[in-house]
Amino acid sequence: MTLEEVLDVSAGRELDALVAEKVMGWVYREYWGQLVPSEHLDAPMWSEWAQDKSGDVCRHPINRMPNIPYRGDKPWIPEYSTDISAAWEVVEKNKEYWFFLMYSADMKQWWCEYRVNKQKGRVTADTAPLAICRAALLAMSE
Repeated sequence: MTLEEVLDVSAGRELDALVAEKVMGWVYREYWGQLVPSEHLDAPMWSEWAQDKSGDVCRHPINRMPNIPYRGDKPWIPEYSTDISAAWEVVEKNKEYWFFLMYSADMKQWWCEYRVNKQKGRVTADTAPLAICRAALLAMSE
């Protein structure tokens, strides 16, 4: 992605999906009809039919991945661009890109610098998660 393309995407589910795919390695799986972690199985193994807390009879996938949120029966892409703990997972997974995060009180902006090989780049954003996501996307496209 180019700098202009990255800066045009605002915080939200579209950016979260881009980060999941381009940075965190999520892939589209036909069975799920969406992006899932690359190590996720193509199809879930299901529990036996049982009554849940609300009294409904249903089945649930029993091979859920640890540390991946689910909404209903599907993996849920973390809110990388709006949740600092999810954004920090991006930093942890990509330490080799040497992320540096700083807040400028004068500009009221977050700066996130990254380094790929010997080249540096910097992005600014209103929030730290957004700056991290934009920097990670640019680092991956270097």
